[in-house]
Amino acid sequence: MGDAWTQARNGILGTPENNDFLEFVGDRLVNLMSALLVAEDNFSPDQHVIVDRLVSNNDTLGRLAHQLHLQRYAVLDGFESRRAADWDTKAPWKPPKVLADLFEAYVGAVYEEHGWDLTKDWLSTLFRPLIEKANEDYLRNITVPPRYPNKGTYVTHERLASPTIETEFYKFLESRAPKIVSTAEPALLMLPLSTKFIFGANGDIATDCDVVEIATHLVKFWSITLLVTNAWTFGYLGSMLKLSSCFDLNDPSFSIYEKPMKSPTRENFHGLDSDGIFTGKLAQALYSVIGWYYSRDAKVAEQWGIKWLIPLVVRAYDLIAQRPAFRPSFPEGIGNTNPYVNILVNMGRGPDVPLVTTQDELEEILTIVVLEGKETRGRVFLTKEDVRRINFRRRSI
Repeated sequence: MGDAWTQARNGILGTPENNDFLEFVGDRLVNLMSALLVAEDNFSPDQHVIVDRLVSNNDTLGRLAHQLHLQRYAVLDGFESRRAADWDTKAPWKPPKVLADLFEAYVGAVYEEHGWDLTKDWLSTLFRPLIEKANEDYLRNITVPPRYPNKGTYVTHERLASPTIETEFYKFLESRAPKIVSTAEPALLMLPLSTKFIFGANGDIATDCDVVEIATHLVKFWSITLLVTNAWTFGYLGSMLKLSSCFDLNDPSFSIYEKPMKSPTRENFHGLDSDGIFTGKLAQALYSVIGWYYSRDAKVAEQWGIKWLIPLVVRAYDLIAQRPAFRPSFPEGIGNTNPYVNILVNMGRGPDVPLVTTQDELEEILTIVVLEGKETRGRVFLTKEDVRRINFRRRSI
């Protein structure tokens, strides 16, 4: 696979051309594609989540890397190299995480070189037998839940270190609420009319957990921006869309929050939803909406989702870049140029973005680039060649 394979092999942190980037992309691809492949079987929601996580956990991925002999060709530091070399399938302990990292980096390299369809076909060949075995294990041990991974969904309540940025971002969401709601209508129409969201005692969704599982990975593939995708923001968006009206009537959150909640600044939420349970419920409800839309028409849903999130991602990075302490970290060889180059690299948007100065201009151009590009499968990052083209174009303006 040329340069991508060379980079995927380099697992030494801090060295030029190491595999961090490919591992990051591969991690998202593995989780998303595993969930999609499991969804092809007629499993119950709980069964889907558990089988998916048995297939895509680090233990399984490390064993796959070992079977593919990826460690033989890897460039690792002395400690990790010894750990990878000393492990085999007969060992009484789990494979070292570096093996799973190598597998994810290799998946990222396959995707960068060959695109979505070939990567999914290849992973299907690897994962299909594992899905069958994981399902057999699930059915054989269904009465022993503790041996399975946590069934809770991937809703993160992690927040930025800067409350000021959060406050400004949520003000932006408030100002855009009518547009956010109106542009969400295509997805809301795909939600079954009979939908009732039922949650467990800890706030994890019980109904639609399989759909939510796919959607959480899908959103992570669309955007890596924590300020946009964490539970606080997604919960607030869910409140704008009045998704609590679909909660079960016996859910305590149904009666407590009859009005749209305030923006999730730390001041507004102090003592009100400090544990984030209600926010997490709304976030999962929004994931369910996205998941249902994707299950009905994957391509249209993906185009809608990226277009819906672009204004949020643009504003989030604009706020971050305005901070005096902001110091962009550029890819090897790019140099210390306009901060927007780095922002666009991290946002994962196309190679022909001209220098623009307003929110609306940037939204419009990024939307065109992403949705009309050759690769419309929600690119998380640009390739290095894309970065060079952005940099060259900006210097020539």
